[in-house]
This record gives sequence, structure tokens and C-alpha cells, in this order.
Amino acid sequence: MLLDHKREVARFKVIDTGIGIAEQDLERIFLPFERGSAGRRTGEPGTGLGLTITHLLTQLMGGELTVQSTPGHGSTFTVRLYLSETAEPAEPRGAPHRPVTGYIGARRTLLVVDDHPTQRQMLAGMLLPLGFRIREAASGNECLESVREQEPDAVLLDISMDDLDGWETARRIRAHGIGALPIIMVSANAFENRPDKLVEVGAQAFVDKPVIESELLLALQRHLELEWVAELPVPGWAPPALPRPTALPEDFALALTRLARLGHARGLHQALDQLQQAHPACEAQAAAMRGLVERFAFSELLEHLAQAAAQASDLSEAEAS
Repeated sequence: MLLDHKREVARFKVIDTGIGIAEQDLERIFLPFERGSAGRRTGEPGTGLGLTITHLLTQLMGGELTVQSTPGHGSTFTVRLYLSETAEPAEPRGAPHRPVTGYIGARRTLLVVDDHPTQRQMLAGMLLPLGFRIREAASGNECLESVREQEPDAVLLDISMDDLDGWETARRIRAHGIGALPIIMVSANAFENRPDKLVEVGAQAFVDKPVIESELLLALQRHLELEWVAELPVPGWAPPALPRPTALPEDFALALTRLARLGHARGLHQALDQLQQAHPACEAQAAAMRGLVERFAFSELLEHLAQAAAQASDLSEAEAS
């Protein structure tokens, strides 16, 4: 049930009166194929994947899933999600806008490489309706085998994987003499987006997770030279405008602003950890922003970043004069 929706943060609670979860099981019930000890003893059916998938989907949306339980009395699962208000789109001039429904020309095959099946399925669900053929690989080694067996038209390559990370996988693809195949790196860590590293491994583009459809389609349009089927030009083909510089290091300011706009709490925590490690002088400011993230106060965080940008601009003008 929806418990409340305040300041663009929705909180859902699911309460049961079942057998409950022992304290020692609370941390591992979100792991694949794990079940609580009480469930195993009573022979309750289940594969141990439901909570894993729910947890992954919540994280992909930048949210938070927590559980409280008392053995013998049931459990309470709470989900917090940043669900910003959407306004009616402005009435366009002329004919109404129609989104992309496909592309002109022969069907293209994309190899989606990610060790999380949910991530592969989400990309497939986004791209299959547009007419792409989708092949999947669950690891860097599977990717290399698939490319050698039958070269796709492009590879969407996750960076963080257990056996070979995406960077090493891309290097090995190029080492096999496959030089023209477009490789698009995909990562939840915005700081992995380094042009020098993309050039080093021979990758053509970088797309952040959670994947925004317009950004992914822009990369595919550029590197596969696609012509989309749409009545009007689709907004979003130009890269998002960069925010103004802030008092923070520029790369962190850009990443924090983007993650705040997405409402991606987990990504913001990771970025703030990296900010504190790389720039100890920003520790107090990072702590203040972390407090806003923990309250899911993303609008306030964006205001904080905008105010810092204005102060930095005023200081720069004063120094110049």
C-alpha cells in the first residue's frame, strides 16, 4: 500500500503476518536463491528470487528497500522512491510529437553484456520494440565468445563484471582484430566516463545507468548511422546541457547534479564517498549533501548546488575585477 507521498518521495509498505524472519537472516534474504531459515524449516515454497529482483529494481530506480521483522509475527517491507511530479507537455507547434517507433533499413543486432539479468532484460525491453535483434552475454568471456562466433552490429558493454571488467573485455575485442565494431560502455559510476580511457580501449561512447532511453538512442544513432522512424524530430538527441560550475570540483559537480535530477540515492552516496576521498577539504559540504540524500530531498540538493554555483560565479567575477 502507498503510505505517503511527500515532497516527491513516495513511501510504500508491504506488511504480512507470516512466520517472520530471524535477525541473522535479514542481511542475506536479498541475495539470489536465499531463503530464511524459518521458511526452510516449514517447507514453504519459493525459489528465493522475488526479493532479489525487487531489491535490484528498487536500486535501479535510485530507491531504497528495507525490512523489519519479528519471528512468529510477520514482516514489514518499506520502499522509498523519488517520483517527481510530471507536468503536461507543452503544446508543440504544428503536428503533435510522436516518439521513435523504429528505424529505416536492415535490422541491426546488438549484443547486451551485463552480469545482472535484470539489467539485460531492461535494455532488451527498451530496444526490441524498435526492431533491434538482441543477443545477451552474462560475462566478459561470454561476450568474447559471442563476438567471435558471430559479430553483432554493436556491443552494449557493462563495466563492472566479475570475471573480466568491461574495459578489459573491450581491449580483448580489439586485440582479436575487430576494429570497426562499435562498443558502447554502460556503467552506474559516472566517474568511469573518461574520454582517455574510452580511446585507450577503442570504445566509441559511454552511457550512464540507470539508462535514459534518449541518451542510448543518441549513441546508437551516431555510431550505427541510424535514421529513426518518427513524424517529428525527437527531443533529447542533443547531449544534456551542462550545469554551471560550482564551488565543488567540476567533475563531481556535474555528476552530483545529474544523479540528483535522476533521484538516484545510491549513486549519490557513492559519488559523495568518492568526493570525500579525493577532496578532503569538501568533507563538510559532502556531509551536508549526504543528509539531504538520506532524506530523499533531491529538490533541496539541486537548490544547494545551484546556490553554490551562483556563489562561485560571484566570487570569480569579483576576483576578475
